[in-house]
Amino acid sequence: MSTDNWTIKRDPTTGHAIMSSPAKDERIIFQCFETADGQGPEEIAERVAMLLSDKALLVPFYLYDELSDKAKEAARQWWIEGCESRDQLDPEWFTESCREALAQDFGLVCHDEFKLCWSLSSCQGDGVAFDGVVDFDELLKHNAALAERMARAFDNLPVEFDVYLKLDNSGRYCHWNSMQVEVQVECEWAMDSWSAEDFNDIEHDIREAVKELIANASRKFEREGYEAIEHNQSDEVVGETIEANEYRFTADGSRSVTL
Repeated sequence: MSTDNWTIKRDPTTGHAIMSSPAKDERIIFQCFETADGQGPEEIAERVAMLLSDKALLVPFYLYDELSDKAKEAARQWWIEGCESRDQLDPEWFTESCREALAQDFGLVCHDEFKLCWSLSSCQGDGVAFDGVVDFDELLKHNAALAERMARAFDNLPVEFDVYLKLDNSGRYCHWNSMQVEVQVECEWAMDSWSAEDFNDIEHDIREAVKELIANASRKFEREGYEAIEHNQSDEVVGETIEANEYRFTADGSRSVTL
């Protein structure tokens, strides 16, 4: 069969590309929508037309709910293998939920430039880390032990003091142990009576308390992130995702046909 002078049109109802002979008595139907490089069914049909010599092809593709159980398993595996962990977890949702939990559960109210860094691909160095300036006054409201330590340092007097607290995660990894804590205490009341060692002691105590706090927060968010990924990779959720996107497969659950 020669495909010279055949026409290629898209069916407006199904979206399939249909190659028709000049006499309209022979057809080749391409029931696929788009290739990885962005080519639609018409382009695919043109490529295949160059390969055809003596027979027509009819390649049926099916929606997920039309597949057998075995084919559905193959389709789900295709989805999971084709997605990185960030695709399995909504970045905006996860980042925002972590920021809210930092404030509500740990007292870490962050300034606008504060960054939450995370990578959950089950690789070395993966996890959750924080980078930016933290509101120390808000932290004291949620951390009774640290507030008591500060009160003792200033002899329980109503002394005004400022604490600059910054979390730094400038390395290549992002996990509970990849962050550095920068602390600087300023207090006019203590300038005349405190030695440099006194300032170092209080800054050390703040630093250690914050290190423990952010390590606990990081581990919690990492655990919750992996739990969310595991949920999103469950058979039920993956199947719903495939159905919602109306992906089509061959009878065995494949997304492609080798000619």
